[in-house]
Amino acid sequence: MTTYFELTRGYCWKWGEDGQVIELDNGFTVCYTEALTGLLWKMIPPGWPPLGSILFVLCACKESHTHAALTTWQLKEHVNDAYAAPGLQQLHELQQGVADALNYSCHLLELVHSLPAELRAYHQQAHLLKTLFDDIKPYINNQQAAEVLEHFTPGNYSDDETIFDTINLDLDWLAQAGKKFPDRATLLAALQPDVIQLQPLPVELPLPGHSDLLTQLEGSEQTAGIARLARHIMAAIHVPMHTYNSGAHQLGGYADITNKGAYDRLLISELAQDDLLLTARLANNEALYLRREEPPLDRKKTVVILLDITLKMWGMPRAFGMATALACHQQQEKGSTIISIALGDSDTYTMDLGTPSGVVSALTLLDKGLHMADALSSALAEKQTDTEYYLVTCEKTAAHPEIQAILNTHPPKVDFLLTVDRGGALYCYHYSGGRKKLVSHAQINLEEIMTSPSLKTGSPSSFLIRQEDQPPVRFPATNIKNKPGHFFSREVAGIPGIISINRCGRVEWRSNSKTGALECCRYVEQGTFTLLTLPDNSFSLLVQTSMFPTLILYHFTQQDNSFLCKRIVTDVPGENYSVSLRNDEFCLSPSFKKVNAVTGAVHDDAENTPPDIAQMYRQRTTEHKSLYRAMSKHISGLSVVKEIFISEEGELIIQNRRLHVVRIYTGVTFLWLSERKKFKAGRKPVNNGPEIIPLPGTPYVEQTRFTWADGSHITYSRGLLYLRSSDSSIPDIVIVAALGAPTAAWANYHFAGNTYFQLHKEDTVVPVDTFFSQYILRFIAQLR
Repeated sequence: MTTYFELTRGYCWKWGEDGQVIELDNGFTVCYTEALTGLLWKMIPPGWPPLGSILFVLCACKESHTHAALTTWQLKEHVNDAYAAPGLQQLHELQQGVADALNYSCHLLELVHSLPAELRAYHQQAHLLKTLFDDIKPYINNQQAAEVLEHFTPGNYSDDETIFDTINLDLDWLAQAGKKFPDRATLLAALQPDVIQLQPLPVELPLPGHSDLLTQLEGSEQTAGIARLARHIMAAIHVPMHTYNSGAHQLGGYADITNKGAYDRLLISELAQDDLLLTARLANNEALYLRREEPPLDRKKTVVILLDITLKMWGMPRAFGMATALACHQQQEKGSTIISIALGDSDTYTMDLGTPSGVVSALTLLDKGLHMADALSSALAEKQTDTEYYLVTCEKTAAHPEIQAILNTHPPKVDFLLTVDRGGALYCYHYSGGRKKLVSHAQINLEEIMTSPSLKTGSPSSFLIRQEDQPPVRFPATNIKNKPGHFFSREVAGIPGIISINRCGRVEWRSNSKTGALECCRYVEQGTFTLLTLPDNSFSLLVQTSMFPTLILYHFTQQDNSFLCKRIVTDVPGENYSVSLRNDEFCLSPSFKKVNAVTGAVHDDAENTPPDIAQMYRQRTTEHKSLYRAMSKHISGLSVVKEIFISEEGELIIQNRRLHVVRIYTGVTFLWLSERKKFKAGRKPVNNGPEIIPLPGTPYVEQTRFTWADGSHITYSRGLLYLRSSDSSIPDIVIVAALGAPTAAWANYHFAGNTYFQLHKEDTVVPVDTFFSQYILRFIAQLR
């Protein structure tokens, strides 16, 4: 069994990074070797199934639907190729059995991918595999498994086993497991045997009314300011009500006589008058008409609230706009159908403004586009009858020519336009009959309303940080991939720097060896990268990836310490090109195609002569070595955190490293993470393992959260630790998990520690020992 870890050449799997990673043959990372061995240690009793069947299940555990679909597709392709080989065409009966086994195997992988994320997380994968292959005779027993792990050497391939043999082995175990679990409910019951599925109560509990929502939001410190502002807006703005007369319908009998109506409803006695007298009675509204009986009005109106979430609406306008949208939502008649949509650059996102959790979720939606003309056009593409549209944006965006062209159409597509600004001005316009009319205006003191009473009395402020936003410090180096094509040089204002793409697809920029990284983009597809810098300090990244049928272009522009990224799917079919650079274009060989680095436009150029490939690759290899040496001068950080607790001495322990203050003989203090050492746990988080939370915008980066009984928690992501206390007087704290060098921390616009990580020069720099006692020790002291 010493060949257990030997992969079959040409099959689904291959070793990467000198045996540190197992990948699909299209480049997807399946797992790290260290993580796989840790998983297998937990599975020694009762034994292991074949390695391939384990890897297939691990692929199905991935969050990415693309990853899971590609895995199933690869399995089917290899089975088809193996059984389409010469000499196997006549084995119809055998092929039918293989087809059944393949169906059961694919069914199992789909079931695993459909499980809740917490049951597919790394700390639950050993339990999942044991459940799947329970009561199936192991491929190797527990004694053999322990021996194999002791002599494990990564990076080996089998010279004896064929793809045909490996497929049959994997299908056998996967099919047996697939037969055991016919549906998702059966698998969930096996994974959670102690969870009792309670039947819902027969009594229908009444839902809280519309008036209850703002009260619920005011009860939470996170949304109290938004709720108070929404109440002020509801009192300040006036939206005219549209009336509808059902008396015009030809329904029912006659109920009354009136002096207004259509001529066909004149009383017969009026028609008996001579022409002159009838004309006089009509002109003076003296003629009498029959009025029909009006049926009950039961008109169900639909209201669509459109909220701009692009760049000009970030910050205070974001809260102001959300409160305005919430006020519009609350002012609608009971029984109306209300649809709330957030508008990005070109994408639309559905919001739920009817529940507290929906409002909190809507507040997290942001888009880096400059305006929302494309998304607005998409949302208004098919305007329904009996539907009112409310658009909430800022005055500058509303004045954009593309937005004006949409607003000024006739008949109007938007019924009400509400504009907000940072100064607290709110305008409500009504579009009707081809004209725009100002129907309401208010000036609101945003600072007074949004600031909670506890903060106004002078208590310490609690600055809340969202991991989805740009952090207030620079990043350390994590998950660096030492491979040509993952480091590029870029010079800004004569200062050389490095653009790097790590294992998770994050694009980072380091201006020099004295500053940490800025995140340019949270995720780009894995593949072959080529970078082109432009004279205006922007740069473009061309990605050749097997995940998409065409090449993908990313164009980056820098604004101070942040980057805007535009993703363009080009028309170039995905092939293995050699890419050279010429002016502002990517030249693709062997072909005559050129890709514009800014727009992604593709054109043919007969003068696109192929470069000297050997010389180009030698040059890139030499450049990579130089850049990697420069990269090694930067401070690295923890790539993963699986354990955090407070020691018996009251110190914060992160992955067996102690966070403490170091004072040297000159009196200078540093914040430092110690070397790995055993510590006795005092106060531990309530969860046995970290809670895994996906990070929006990337399928490969996860957040690990550790929560204490009082509700305080520490979250790790991308080399940074986010500390949030249940005590509202303690602000959020960010600590850099740096290794082998002084680290840094930030809280409430105060920065302490290594200035390598300082992002904003306007932050107040405080001594490390002062910061440690004022923020970190207070956070530790209140943990329960």
